Amino acid sequence: MNHLDELTCLLYLDGQLSAERSAALVAHVRACSDCGALLHVLEQETAWLRGALTEQEEAVPARLLAAHGTRTAWAWALSLGLAALGLFTLWTEFIEPWQQQLEQVGFGGNNLLTMFLFGGIFWEGWLDMLTLIQFLAAITTGALGLLLLHRWLRRRPHLVGTGGALVALGLLFALLALPPAAVAAEVRKADTFRLAKDEVIPNDLVIYAGSARIEGTVEGDLILFASQATITGKVQGDILAFAQTLRVEGEVGGNIRAFLNTLLLDGVVERNLTTFAESVTVDRNARVAGSLMAFASNFMLDGGQVARDVTLFVDRPSLNGRIEGNLTVRARSLSIGPEAELLGTASYRGRQQPNVSPQARLASPLSIEIESRLPRFLQPKFYFWQAVRWAAAFLLGTVLLLLLPGFYHDLQRHSAQIGASVGFGLLGLLATPIVAALVCFTVVGLALGLGTLLLYAVAAYAGHIIFSAWLGRRLLGPNPARGALLSQLALGLLLYRIAANLPYVGWLATLLAAAWGFGALLLALYHRVRHQPAAPAAAPAV
Repeated sequence: MNHLDELTCLLYLDGQLSAERSAALVAHVRACSDCGALLHVLEQETAWLRGALTEQEEAVPARLLAAHGTRTAWAWALSLGLAALGLFTLWTEFIEPWQQQLEQVGFGGNNLLTMFLFGGIFWEGWLDMLTLIQFLAAITTGALGLLLLHRWLRRRPHLVGTGGALVALGLLFALLALPPAAVAAEVRKADTFRLAKDEVIPNDLVIYAGSARIEGTVEGDLILFASQATITGKVQGDILAFAQTLRVEGEVGGNIRAFLNTLLLDGVVERNLTTFAESVTVDRNARVAGSLMAFASNFMLDGGQVARDVTLFVDRPSLNGRIEGNLTVRARSLSIGPEAELLGTASYRGRQQPNVSPQARLASPLSIEIESRLPRFLQPKFYFWQAVRWAAAFLLGTVLLLLLPGFYHDLQRHSAQIGASVGFGLLGLLATPIVAALVCFTVVGLALGLGTLLLYAVAAYAGHIIFSAWLGRRLLGPNPARGALLSQLALGLLLYRIAANLPYVGWLATLLAAAWGFGALLLALYHRVRHQPAAPAAAPAV
């Protein structure tokens, strides 16, 4: 009998040979060592394959069960401590003071972000997009639930409840995706737009124009995109304005939130005024029944009145009117004229002593804090905040390494491609905010644009962390151990903080690091999406 082939051995192992051929094969294997070895190997492979197909749960590797928590307990304790310090500092130094100030100008509520993005005037035009997102989420979640239910019914009956829960979640999304009541809005596009005095818009009004003039009545909200705009009529809702110059001489029943170059207010605002502008003037006939917050280069309260608090982040404000609430000023200098009347508390923080007229009427003495003129390198708080920023970046890098070690190594690998990383990073840093801003101006795409800007800010911040990790690796040498990777990150972040604060060239180091890391992140994401590993082909039946 000649040497056996693999097919004959497999048929024998599966019990598909006749008794005569099986007896002959056994006799041959006893006499031929080569065929005996072949049959033994095929028998082991068949057993492994049968076990893999019938095994319910994969055994946990022994290395994962080894007790090694004592070696990393200190790292987790340090990370949690740094996280607690960072969160406490972020809340006490930034979030809480800003929240208090924003509440004074009408941005209150339990959830500031939800109110800002989804409440009032910012919600206009988003209902169709929300319905589409909910519908897609319902279909995706329901399909995933049905797939898991189908697979687990066959192999894991005890997990059927999870698939059912996902199906129920999909049905909930479907119910939420039912079309809400339509919100009507009129859209007007023209080089020059004029709403006549006797004309009434019963809904919201969206204007795209070079020059706009509102003499009639808008019973809803007004969303304005224009170069020059004048409002002498009445807007019963809110005003959201993006313009070069906005003059308000009529009556606004809601809030004004304006992003523009020049704001001239000589009318009545029944609620609050918030503006980001180059110049803001509140004239003698103007009255703001709520609060006022301004981020501007120049601000002048020329005889106007504000019924509640005023918060100013202005270079050189001039106050010569009536403020019935509290006044908070952060500026280079402050001028309070003879007709000023401050009925609440007043605080000023700036570089120069304020100029307060003796005729001004103040209910309480002005609280003054003059900022130190010492170089920042001689101020202790400078080093404190540098340490906080280093710790925050190190914590984020540590979390990325522990949770996504494979992606962390991909970032390091793509960071070594200097030209591609820097080039794509610069392009992404410049192009992304422009594209997001253009999407925001379509109103309906406001949610997408704001979400893109949020992700862009996170990625741009993470850029210097990715670059610092690569820099530390270059200096300390490649070492895949976790402790070595953390040491590389710590050293790189320290060197980056030093370079970023160098006079004259610090901005260049910051830009280079952000672009380098941002580009490496884009390359890593691109290759992850582009080169997904193909699913293994099914083994042919034997």
